[in-house]
Amino acid sequence: MKYLVLGVMLLGFMASCQSKKGFEINGTVKNQKDGKIFLVNLHTEKQDTLDIKDGKFTATGVTEEPTPFLIYSADVLPAQTIFFAENGTTKIEFTANEPSTVKIKGCATQDEYVEFTEMTKPLLDQFDSVQTLAMAGKLEQAEVQKVAMEIQKKYEEANLTFVKNNPSSYVSSLLTYEYFRQKPQLASKDKKALLDKLDPKIQESHFGKKMVELIGANESTAAGKEAPNFTLPDPNDKNVSLASYKGKYVLIDFWASWCGPCRAENPNVVAAYKKYKNKNFTILGVSLDENKKQWLAAIKKDNLTWKHVSDLSGWNSSVVSLYNIKSIPSNVLLDPQGNIIAKDLRGLDLENQLSNLLK
Repeated sequence: MKYLVLGVMLLGFMASCQSKKGFEINGTVKNQKDGKIFLVNLHTEKQDTLDIKDGKFTATGVTEEPTPFLIYSADVLPAQTIFFAENGTTKIEFTANEPSTVKIKGCATQDEYVEFTEMTKPLLDQFDSVQTLAMAGKLEQAEVQKVAMEIQKKYEEANLTFVKNNPSSYVSSLLTYEYFRQKPQLASKDKKALLDKLDPKIQESHFGKKMVELIGANESTAAGKEAPNFTLPDPNDKNVSLASYKGKYVLIDFWASWCGPCRAENPNVVAAYKKYKNKNFTILGVSLDENKKQWLAAIKKDNLTWKHVSDLSGWNSSVVSLYNIKSIPSNVLLDPQGNIIAKDLRGLDLENQLSNLLK
């Protein structure tokens, strides 16, 4: 699951944060007497369905540490919102179908999370404005990409600033873990350095342990390592081996027809292929599709004229664990010897890397 971090406002009422063994979540929905709302524990990724009765819903449970939850409902709360629950009471209030009215008051960790969301809200608002202009046709795609990258960079800087200033916060454990997931190209030593700056209790937290796992998995596909070989069928059910590509620079492009960000990135990949295909460079597309018809239609529509393979197993494909793929689009650039040069190159990063290699 890819987590969506959205801002929430601090309510003016007091919540009970006593030293007790469990948590309690009490929700109030205005203008909606009945319905359902979904609560996802981001530690276990287990989803519970809560009934709204007379505009109220509740949930209880036990957690060993402050735990992030995601709450949403297509009927009453279309925007996914994250909050932290810990031993004590968390109160949630909003007006049905008005995400901007969400107000959450919890315990200390929730207060820290509110601090972070207030820091980053101007950036998210700016991104929403850019998307609105793009949808209205008032911004060219190149300009949208440029502005989006600038906003993303500022968001990451805000993320790291919060973590640096709050090394003992469980919010920092979630933010650092998400930073690791979004920056798979970041060297393991740099990830270890970030992890080491967190307090010992945070390093031993749920996401702290997940970060250790990510670092270990990243090391097996780090720059300089030989790319793990795989063999997958092409659209004609002919097996294609990565090993057969030795002698060329190869971009292994992990994508899927159903992946919006992948389709948005495809024009950049197409441009790179056209520019460098005659300079000992090629691409091997590896799809996480399950529907062959949709896969082939996307290849044709996006003009992806290189070799493609897929076992049509989606996220159960063997390449997912082999290359530690946590999200797509994702890619790995190999040298002619089959060694990894870089990972997850997008937009200008891909062009700059190829222009330096293939002058």
